[in-house]
Amino acid sequence: MQFWRSSRGSSFALTALGAWASLLLYGLVTEQLQGLSSEHRLQPTIVVLVSALFSAAVATATHRWEGHSGITPPLLPFRTMAMISGAYFLCHTFGQASLKHIIFPLQVVVKSCKSIPVLLGGLLLARNSYTWPEILLTVALSVSVAAFSMGGSVTFKHSSASEPHGLKAETPSALLGLLLASLSLVCDGIYGPLQDKLSREVRPTAVQLMFNVHVWESLWAAVASPFLGAGTVSAWAVLWRQPAVLAALAASCLLMSMGQSFLFRLQVQHGSLVVSLVTTGRKMLTVFLSTLWFEHSFTWVQWAAVFGVFGALAAQTLSSCRSKAKPMGCNHSSLHSDTKQA
Repeated sequence: MQFWRSSRGSSFALTALGAWASLLLYGLVTEQLQGLSSEHRLQPTIVVLVSALFSAAVATATHRWEGHSGITPPLLPFRTMAMISGAYFLCHTFGQASLKHIIFPLQVVVKSCKSIPVLLGGLLLARNSYTWPEILLTVALSVSVAAFSMGGSVTFKHSSASEPHGLKAETPSALLGLLLASLSLVCDGIYGPLQDKLSREVRPTAVQLMFNVHVWESLWAAVASPFLGAGTVSAWAVLWRQPAVLAALAASCLLMSMGQSFLFRLQVQHGSLVVSLVTTGRKMLTVFLSTLWFEHSFTWVQWAAVFGVFGALAAQTLSSCRSKAKPMGCNHSSLHSDTKQA
């Protein structure tokens, strides 16, 4: 209990809860956008581009509000940021594109395994080291989320009443959606560990990292737009033809930027594995609340999964953040500054 009573423990808890709240609301808005008819849906690249620009603007405003010199936060190394932001862009693009083929809760189930590629990427790309308890708890967390989602009869928004489970993926379109969501997972395992490596070498602040990642992501999105169906006037016209779509996109950008602000702070303080664990816990909460909303009873498998998720999350976080091997915070992928992905 001493860790949670410390200022570092309290800061971690508040930051994680802020990320959970922001991204939970973001998920609700995402479902609203997904529920629109096909002619009113935005191209995935448009959503990524607008969100990236908005987040970069928020990072710039935060930089100025904190009283730092310069109009924008300092730029980070060109080559490294190009790789990080490229994987970040592909992660979001694949994720948004998958929602054209599968429902949002099913994507949540797939993305619940994010901690595993992040852990593997940390070992291979960033040369992070992890203890066996950290590895086992990471696997247990991902398995528990999937077990909860698949362990009972759950009806989600936008699923058919004739398909009570709501998570089946038996059509070619659904299989394509699962493939896109899986490719998004692969990108998670690239950009997170690369940020760990960058932060050990350069020691950026959370705002600086957030600004650079999203500026570069917006550049990637702008270049890719003509090739991904988002470079035409008609692709953007839905925004001024449908005020409801514009309002939903604005809310999505605001909530995403808030969530990113918390996550980038966790990234520079604790590393990508802890970020992935926090976001996995949030995904579990999303599915858990969806189940409660539709007043479904839980099977024993689901109750076991609930305790498994939050038990593994608490144990992993406490174990990582109490590590005395690193001077600044969480696990063996921790960064060296006390000042960063649905």
